[in-house]
Amino acid sequence: MEFSGKLLPQVIRQAEEGLKQVTAQPACVQPLFTCAVDATACPHPQLRQLAAIVLRKKIMRHWRKFTYADRNAMQATILSVLRGEQSAPVRAGLVGLVVVIAKATLPSRQWDELLPTINTMTNATPIEQESAIRLIGELTETMPHIMGEHAQVLSGVIGAGLGSPHGPVQKASLIAMTQLVEGCDNEEALDAVRNLIPPALQVAQAATTNGQSEAVGRVIEMLSLLAEQTAAPVLQPHLSIIVPFCSHVLSDAGVDDGVRIQALEFVRWLVHTRPKSLNKKGMVPALVQALLEVSCEEEDEDEADEAGLFRYAIFTLDSVACNAPSRVVLPATAAFVHQQSTSTEWACRRAAACVLGVIAEGCENKMRKSIGDWIQSLLRLLSDAEPRVRAEAATSAAEIVSYLQPEVLDFTDQLLPALGTALADGNDTVAQRVMGAVESLCEVLEDGMAPYAPQLIQTFLQMLDTASMPTREAAASVVGSIMNAVKSEGVSYAPEALRRLSAYLGVTVRNSSYVHWFTIILYTVTDCMRGAGRGAADITCTLSGICYVCMPIYLLQLLASILCLLCSHSKLIGQNFVIRRMAFAAMLQRFLRKEY
Repeated sequence: MEFSGKLLPQVIRQAEEGLKQVTAQPACVQPLFTCAVDATACPHPQLRQLAAIVLRKKIMRHWRKFTYADRNAMQATILSVLRGEQSAPVRAGLVGLVVVIAKATLPSRQWDELLPTINTMTNATPIEQESAIRLIGELTETMPHIMGEHAQVLSGVIGAGLGSPHGPVQKASLIAMTQLVEGCDNEEALDAVRNLIPPALQVAQAATTNGQSEAVGRVIEMLSLLAEQTAAPVLQPHLSIIVPFCSHVLSDAGVDDGVRIQALEFVRWLVHTRPKSLNKKGMVPALVQALLEVSCEEEDEDEADEAGLFRYAIFTLDSVACNAPSRVVLPATAAFVHQQSTSTEWACRRAAACVLGVIAEGCENKMRKSIGDWIQSLLRLLSDAEPRVRAEAATSAAEIVSYLQPEVLDFTDQLLPALGTALADGNDTVAQRVMGAVESLCEVLEDGMAPYAPQLIQTFLQMLDTASMPTREAAASVVGSIMNAVKSEGVSYAPEALRRLSAYLGVTVRNSSYVHWFTIILYTVTDCMRGAGRGAADITCTLSGICYVCMPIYLLQLLASILCLLCSHSKLIGQNFVIRRMAFAAMLQRFLRKEY
């Protein structure tokens, strides 16, 4: 029977309700069973598969209502039909039905014929072999304690399936292998899996050639499960073939990105847990090269986030740099940065800019010896025409400042102007990254920032009026960092900064989005007031006029700390101090009455 068109929701609900009523009765089992196993009575494979699925969900509700003989007859019939069934969907449905019945009967030894039949099927036709291995996998997943007792035998069957020339048998074997690993709960079972790793890798290697990413993903998933469960003793003997396989997967752009990310996560685990083994076997250079190649791949701008392939490759390279010897990592990365920083492809230049900072933590000692070359590459990338390159270069500048001091301080005269140049087109992402680098320099230079502070503060204060809210928040924060670094050296420009900042304080604080911005401004005001001198008085009236309705208590506490700072400047306030003092009194009264 054929039909066309879309069923209405109420029709679907009526059908589901009718099916629910029918399957609540034991009498439903026999017709569903006949439909599922008898191709003559029901020649449509889709209907037979559906009958098997429904029966799988409902049969155990009525199982004990059947006689022992009837149950044995159904069990024998299912196995017999499964062995000769030609339709893949029907076989899948029958396998699920067998697993449900086996879960209820195997523990009490009421289906002794099942395992011998499965063993016989593994030595029969490819179709029977596929069904047998699927049964092994699903039974192991459902009853790991029972099937785990036969781990040695099962691993032999799965190993034979992995060596089969038939694709469906290989696929079923990979799935069953993963399910066997998940069900392993003892060393004997895990040891049985050890010998499956080489043939599984061979299957996955061939799958990369044929563009079958699913098979590759299955093998990497299995390796990851073994890594989580065994802390590497099972994987250790096979590192010499596992690592080249992972490098091949990473370098193959034809493999699905999700699978390659799986491989990157597994490599990160290897680097964290087995760095000495990887270095001893000489595998680190190949891994580094593969990671560098991945980092050069171009991706859509909306995909270039924390979960993208590029970012995962960079995270993994960071792990390699931190855990492997720098003498092994640095040569390849140095050549890469030098070559790709002048590439005509923006993605390659972005990779060079990012790698420059990523290796700074792990390779800092060797990088210090040639810091001039690294800084020249960084300066070139900070002036790149592509904003995404400049953004990564600014992030790397922050990393280099953090890890390559004090040598990096010799290049401050070049680095700070270059960071300012990177802001030329007003790109928000670049601006925020540049501000992060400037904050890092503030922590290192402290009062050494004084010669650059006026121009930088002027630049960032202008952004308070024009940039997006995240960039405005970052600009306000970095102004505070600069003022905090230069301390009393900021007396000449702190008053102007305070006047600009006070304009943002006279707004009623009534919503959560403004509260965060208000908090940042208050912290920046606090930093500015330490070097403001007489200019601190200019902000007093603004503070006293703020509306405190709905203001969180932590903001009130912060305001109180600013009042204390203002009091410390009382001698500098001059003839208007009486007026200011009245404002203070009104403010303190509000605090005492807790009008918030």
